[in-house]
Amino acid sequence: MQNSDKDIIIYDLETFGLDKEHDRIAQFAAQRYTSDLREKEDALILYCALSKDYLPSPSACSITKITPQFVNKNGNVEFEFAKKIENYFNRSSSSTLICGYNNMSFDNKMINFLFFRNFLEPYSAFLDRSFDVYTLTKAIHGLRSNLLKYKKNEEGKDSLKLENLSLANSFVHTHAHDALSDVQATGQLLKIIREKDNDIYNRYLNMTKKINVIEMLKYASITKKCVYTASFNSLTNRYGSLCVPLASSSNKFYLFNLSQGEDEFKKKCEKIKTVLATSTDKQNILEMIADCTETLKANEAPFICESDYYLADDNKKEENDIISERLEIFQNIWSLNFFSLPYIKKENNLINTENKTINKAEFSFTDNIDNVEGTLYDGTINRDAKELCYILSFADKEKMKNAFLNISKTQYSDRIKKLFTHLIAKNYPEMMNDKIQEKWKKTSYNLFLDYKKRFDLEIQNLTDEELKKELLDYEKEIIAFYS
Repeated sequence: MQNSDKDIIIYDLETFGLDKEHDRIAQFAAQRYTSDLREKEDALILYCALSKDYLPSPSACSITKITPQFVNKNGNVEFEFAKKIENYFNRSSSSTLICGYNNMSFDNKMINFLFFRNFLEPYSAFLDRSFDVYTLTKAIHGLRSNLLKYKKNEEGKDSLKLENLSLANSFVHTHAHDALSDVQATGQLLKIIREKDNDIYNRYLNMTKKINVIEMLKYASITKKCVYTASFNSLTNRYGSLCVPLASSSNKFYLFNLSQGEDEFKKKCEKIKTVLATSTDKQNILEMIADCTETLKANEAPFICESDYYLADDNKKEENDIISERLEIFQNIWSLNFFSLPYIKKENNLINTENKTINKAEFSFTDNIDNVEGTLYDGTINRDAKELCYILSFADKEKMKNAFLNISKTQYSDRIKKLFTHLIAKNYPEMMNDKIQEKWKKTSYNLFLDYKKRFDLEIQNLTDEELKKELLDYEKEIIAFYS
């Protein structure tokens, strides 16, 4: 089945903070659509109850208007919340795509951590079937700037915030920062794009499969051509740029942005020339020019197309001339055949801060040794904890309790034992005896103190007195629990 014929799940999250390792999801909303963007069934809305060791960001609550008291009354414990989402995503998975608005940078990663700490496979739900309507909207802005209407942001640039697009293009978006409202607005925007330019729409759906991204970048490297991508900003007012692929490592590709400002371009080119004149070792050269490159991940559905497709517009003749001149610098670099080399570890933060507008105080979480829930990038645990994952898949509480009581006798790693203990303590504390509960309270208190520091910083700036009182009441409740 072609991607253009598949159903589409559009989903959105509201969260109690922006830290993907430490913060928790408040609300999940999703709507299943047919391939032509008609609603197929009733929307799904879920809330997630909070464990005692967690305090939300007051700044986040002021935006979403969701309180801990509300989710604790109306939500599921996190393990059951995660299971419901996994079941929803995996139903008819081979004939369904998943997307959101800015989901690649934020929502998908929140789900990755949610699934990880609840012993669910963190990545498979999105594998080769997830895309981002925000990325597509950036591509539309770069390729067909007149297809949508735009409001200007404070910098005088066309705003791609969902609420501003809804106002400019007259589609319904009743409540920004309400998950279901954001889902419905995203569905309307996607339908407009599909109807107005089906070619760009279908091109992008093909990018959900990382092999298609990889093949396009490899071809560009072999033929010594640049590509257009909507992942990096350009020297014009467009959300996108023309780039030269330099190297790759697994899912990561390292590109030089030809569309950056003149001064920045010259500075980076001079550095590359200097490095080439002083070193012949390929790996060393790449290390030295690392800050000249941008990082693209093939498994995050970037929008990529041939430069000729992008430059076909007559209005881009001047840009075409600039890019042609800039390409000359890369003839020597290409001749070194960097593309298949292993490359340095270099992360590039592509989060769209325009759409996630929580104003965070100056705060960062401490490196707490008990934060096993944040160790996703140390490797998944599903293969090493098959038996535990099998027991948890049935959500049989009696079997879960037995597994917990015997966890110390198993050969599992300390990481797996600790993660499973966290799962039980935060979701089903009644499975622990009094002695273990007291031990857990001492352990989790250090985690709670981190959240309390942020809470105390942000609560001072809250102007909504009713919300402020409700959050302070909740803080008192949690402090009483630890007293």
